[in-house]
Amino acid sequence: ELERLMRETAQNAPAPEAADLDKETLESLAALGYLGGSVPRGAPDPSGSPADPGLVFRIGELMVKGQHSEAVGLLESALQEDPKMSQARLMLATSYAELGQKPAAKAQFDLVLKDDSQSVQALIGMANLLIDEGKSRDVIALCNRTLALDERNPQAYTLLGEVQAGLGEPAEARRYFETALEIQPKLTQNRLNLAG
Repeated sequence: ELERLMRETAQNAPAPEAADLDKETLESLAALGYLGGSVPRGAPDPSGSPADPGLVFRIGELMVKGQHSEAVGLLESALQEDPKMSQARLMLATSYAELGQKPAAKAQFDLVLKDDSQSVQALIGMANLLIDEGKSRDVIALCNRTLALDERNPQAYTLLGEVQAGLGEPAEARRYFETALEIQPKLTQNRLNLAG
């Protein structure tokens, strides 16, 4: 019945369009689970337990508003109650990174990857931290792992382009930026990267 309803409501529906969001908002949405690899239908919740939707929404709002200190407090409390909530760990890692607490952010991403080595969000989150440290080889490895899991992940292509640009390889960088733009044509940052 649900599949029939989905078919009926999808008829003549406009195609979804990508939003034009800045890097920080994209990272926050990724941590909240709105971006990154898709979860197969019927897949179990990787967190091992359901999160309180009201709490998740409240923390998400704090993160999008840049109130990461408040988000950290709520996330740390939630993880003390249930340490298996991987989505909370991803959100906590993102907030730590935004607060400049890179070692704490890495530790959270490491914990997620220890439980789920295929977490696209954690792989991209870790790559974002390592690119700031100039660890090009590690970023390339993480992005390649990401693309093996999600071949159309625009964040991985953007990071690979940034690495190549930093290495003085503009032709290689352009190839990655073009792919990111092809996947997310409405994201202004993709156009700016390619123009650079």
